Amino acid sequence: MTKRTLRIDMDDLETAFDLRDSPFTYVLDTETGKCLTLPGDPYDSELAAEMEEDAALVESAPPGRFLSLDTGEDLRLSSDEARQFAGGVHDEGLRNRMNRAIDDRHRGWFRRFLDIVHTEAGESERWTHFERQKRREKIAGYLDSEGLRVIYEPLPAYTRIDSRRHLLEGAVAFVNRVKGIRGIERIALIGSVATLKREPNNIDLLLTIATEAIVPKIAEAGRKLKGHAQQLNRGANVFLASTTGTYLGRTCPWRECAPGIRSRCEADHCGGHLYDDLKVITLPRPLIASPPLEIWPKAVVREDVPEDVLTAFGIVR
Repeated sequence: MTKRTLRIDMDDLETAFDLRDSPFTYVLDTETGKCLTLPGDPYDSELAAEMEEDAALVESAPPGRFLSLDTGEDLRLSSDEARQFAGGVHDEGLRNRMNRAIDDRHRGWFRRFLDIVHTEAGESERWTHFERQKRREKIAGYLDSEGLRVIYEPLPAYTRIDSRRHLLEGAVAFVNRVKGIRGIERIALIGSVATLKREPNNIDLLLTIATEAIVPKIAEAGRKLKGHAQQLNRGANVFLASTTGTYLGRTCPWRECAPGIRSRCEADHCGGHLYDDLKVITLPRPLIASPPLEIWPKAVVREDVPEDVLTAFGIVR
């Protein structure tokens, strides 16, 4: 078969293949490379009117000009492709978990694999890029089987986000905002940023406070920290403990905090910006007593805290 070369907008074709179950039908103009949307059944009459010109063009065109994209072509990734992705995971434990899910070929293995992928924000982002690239290759392969050699703009190369640096920058700004609040006795760093984890999901700080009256001020700074983390689709937690070492809860993530305002609030005592969802999250007393890194009022390094953390806070061993 002699193949024609056709330049296409792969973004349009990705959308068309994603929406194959919608009330509309999608065709590719093999002369122009344009993807057309046609009214299906049932459909919105107003939308259909906007498509009348394209529908008339398709109806009057010679056979073979328009290629239907409403095919049974399977764009799902295979176990071999999932294993290829897992091979690029640097964390050995996470990579092994992914491979075990792939090896378990019982029904639902792909969902279990994705559940593991999405536990790590960095790998979830890499998977989105990987999956999209593979889907594009499958679409191009389908068109090739129909006699079309397609040219399209490639996806930009995947660039791993330096989430550690971003989260640490937010933590430093948070510490500078709150360390002058009277009643804060100690600020410490806990969680995955205090380890060598390459792509932490959250930045977690632990504050020891002498009075709950200052929680609203801390929560205001905590919302800024959360907003900073969310720029990279990461999270932030500000945990609170009393001077006796009792875990109190987290700062409330919402600006308005009072009983009955939020249906999703799981705090035991809603109000005052203390989010005491102790049935959901709690901290062990040993961690409160001896966190990996105390930042303020004096630096105390108890574990093998990474150098990038110490540098960020200006701590010298």
